[in-house]
Amino acid sequence: MNMNKLLTLFLRGQHTNNTTSERIRVGRTLEGTVFELTFVVLLIIVWALLIYFLRQTPDIVPTHFGPSGKADAHGSKYIILVICIIMSLMGVGLMIGAYHPQKGTSLKIETPRQVLLVTRMLRLLGLMSPILSFAIGWTSLASVRHGGPNVMPILIVVGIMVAISLIFPFLILRSKS
Repeated sequence: MNMNKLLTLFLRGQHTNNTTSERIRVGRTLEGTVFELTFVVLLIIVWALLIYFLRQTPDIVPTHFGPSGKADAHGSKYIILVICIIMSLMGVGLMIGAYHPQKGTSLKIETPRQVLLVTRMLRLLGLMSPILSFAIGWTSLASVRHGGPNVMPILIVVGIMVAISLIFPFLILRSKS
């Protein structure tokens, strides 16, 4: 499928006056549906695991890790759930925000290709949010029972999210023409 046809399917209801104040509607596509279903399934799996971990852990767990990767603060295991709820809500917000790409970035969006890239960036970051919740939950709740906490999963997920946040704006600006 060529790029023009893909953009036409992706952007339904777009006006072509190229003003920055225009409202570009992102239509329902197979790609969007796949992202959303993946997000929902991932969220269900992550929360099932987090609840399982919560039931298996002592009341006091590591809640903060220093630069060396060792736990330097401990607290209630329920504070980890609060953090994971916030991460999950952030993911939901990003997935919804993908339908409003003008609000999803501070970059000037002028072309359909830019809209497509902003939408994909928001969806990828949305998918990473439950994965980050899992990494936080694993590090603080489950790894206590498996040889001690290891912050590497959190660092990897955050690194991927930072990479997405740096690479996509570059691609968006580059596709201005």
